Amino acid sequence: MKPVHALLIPLSLSLCLAAGAAVPAGYGGQPFEAPQAIPGRLECAWYDRGGEGVAYHDTDPVNHGSGELNYQPGHCEAGVPASICHFRENEGVDISYAKHMADLNHPNFVAPDPKQLYIGWESDGEWTNYTVDVKKAGTYRIVALYSNAANTVKFSLNNRPAAECKLPMDTGFWHTWNKAACGEISFPEAGIQLLTLHYNTGNNLAYFDFEPAGIPAAGAGLAPFITRKGGVLYERATPFRFMGLDSPNLFLNEAQLLPDFSNRFPDEFEMRDSLASLQQIGARATRTFTLTVYSPQDAAPVHLRGPRAYNEEAFRALDRLLALCHEYDIRLILPFIDSHSFKGIRGVDEFAAFRGKPGPEFFTDPQIKQDFKNLIDDLLNRRNTASGLLYKDDPAILAWQPANEAMSYFPDRGKPNNEALITDWTLEMAAFIKTIDHNHLVISDDGNAARYLASPAIDILSVHYYEYWDRLGGLSGDIAARLNADAAACKGRKPLVADEFGMAATPMLTRFMDSLVRGEVAGGLLWGMRSHRRDGGFYYHNESGSVFNSYHWPGFAAASGSDEQNVLQLLREHAFAIRGLPVPEAPVPLSAPILFPVSPMGELRWRGSTGASGYDIERAPSADGPWTVVAENVSDAVIDSGDVIGYENQWERAPVCVPPSLWKDSAAIGKGPFFYRVVGRNRAGKSLYSNTVQFK
Repeated sequence: MKPVHALLIPLSLSLCLAAGAAVPAGYGGQPFEAPQAIPGRLECAWYDRGGEGVAYHDTDPVNHGSGELNYQPGHCEAGVPASICHFRENEGVDISYAKHMADLNHPNFVAPDPKQLYIGWESDGEWTNYTVDVKKAGTYRIVALYSNAANTVKFSLNNRPAAECKLPMDTGFWHTWNKAACGEISFPEAGIQLLTLHYNTGNNLAYFDFEPAGIPAAGAGLAPFITRKGGVLYERATPFRFMGLDSPNLFLNEAQLLPDFSNRFPDEFEMRDSLASLQQIGARATRTFTLTVYSPQDAAPVHLRGPRAYNEEAFRALDRLLALCHEYDIRLILPFIDSHSFKGIRGVDEFAAFRGKPGPEFFTDPQIKQDFKNLIDDLLNRRNTASGLLYKDDPAILAWQPANEAMSYFPDRGKPNNEALITDWTLEMAAFIKTIDHNHLVISDDGNAARYLASPAIDILSVHYYEYWDRLGGLSGDIAARLNADAAACKGRKPLVADEFGMAATPMLTRFMDSLVRGEVAGGLLWGMRSHRRDGGFYYHNESGSVFNSYHWPGFAAASGSDEQNVLQLLREHAFAIRGLPVPEAPVPLSAPILFPVSPMGELRWRGSTGASGYDIERAPSADGPWTVVAENVSDAVIDSGDVIGYENQWERAPVCVPPSLWKDSAAIGKGPFFYRVVGRNRAGKSLYSNTVQFK
């Protein structure tokens, strides 16, 4: 029985079906060996028995892999049995296997196992049927092992539309493989059912893992903890190197907050936007900012209200972030506390104030140090409400960091530096972390590098590199030369990570990134990125009154003052280069924008689509059209680089209830009604259309 072909739901949705838990009546296929279990792995080559039009549809009867290519010299490799080389050779579905000569002789984003079967030579409209045994009803994340195009494949369940699986990136080659989460599907009932995979030209498909939604995606590349041997980080037996951006607002927004603070903690959209941006850039790791501490000067909610007094809402945001990191294959460096006293974040001074002590006693007072150790103990032993994992057992975490820029504490307050004290404190806290957590690495903060290199409590050396701050401090500003000198000092001893670098001219950033990739440096993170807002546009941040602002992916003309477009393209090239991978084409914008109600003045705002460089706006006299493009390539990054300070101050001076308008249709006022929709675009193509909104 041929499956019903129909339009299927978008990636962002799950469809709960009314079908019963049974294979549809009249279906003539049979499981290949036994029904494939869900949760579990659906092997694409193990489609049902039953032949063309029943178990599968292929546009021609020849198996171009098992029955054709693999009879050519060298294609049935030594040690590979005929049962793999010529798997189902007399059936029309085109099948081959992962070969050393084609698939495993070059870097992959995620490598298949040798001899992994896959279906290929695909054509539009082809499909395969699978009898599956759903062990438990519910919603499942779909994780695909695939190669080549950033296509959308579709699933039907019992001949009814079920889900779309949007492969997130073009790998650049038929035999360059990636593994990534690509959608969700809901099984309303348990039992034996019929799952149909619909695919088009452009991919090799090996398998799909179906994992309970909300549980970390073990198949998404985060199974092992990152380890260290000498001066190298490892992911299993492979050196782990990374380039990306710091993401200080991943689990907390420090500014441009609504009057009710409802956007203090990023929602899932904002987290996904950041993580998807990092993934598109090629990053494998990022660094958040610190936990926030109560101050009577601030009204916004914080993580730490007092000694062992925690804000559960705040920590649930961190829970959600860690669970999502598995899906995007992003590792986190997590610092505990800040040495500065930034509004909305705070740190050392405020933590000491919980005991009525001045800030400097944070580093020496036994009670305050015990309070801080209690915080470490509680956090590492926290059970994630989204994943069920203890933090100390979660491989999404790359490393713990005792503090952020602790060496700045005394100079920032006009006092002499105290390197010995800061180093003593850092080593004490690092050693304490090691008594609780035997899985994760510890990265140093500021202090005495020689002592950190000698201490077993420190696994990674952290150094921050800023041309701007170096020049203000009387140094040359040659951060590339500084990096090279630090790398030489660390060589063979411990990995060096430039966990913050930036505030530099593009030529200096280019030299720095070149040095980082070519040298023996484990990783680097450009400071710093901000995400889309859930209510339209982006969050913004200026760096200390300088010409440097936060970065927004994929880079926009409004940020020409900091050369954002060129810098982010350079970063992407280096992020793939440090992994030994070719730079793939950027994917089309990931999701449809969400258009909000049009203001009485004809102002449009929309929730952006990750990776979109602009948006086309269409208008129609009715919801059914006809549609006319009234604006093309409109940016949702509307704050010019020179205006960011003023924009930040505007939010500080008075409550602001909505972000800026992204586009205004002055010609439509008084002439409606009109209907609007928007679509994201970039060089790779366009997103799905937004919802339609009426303006009267």
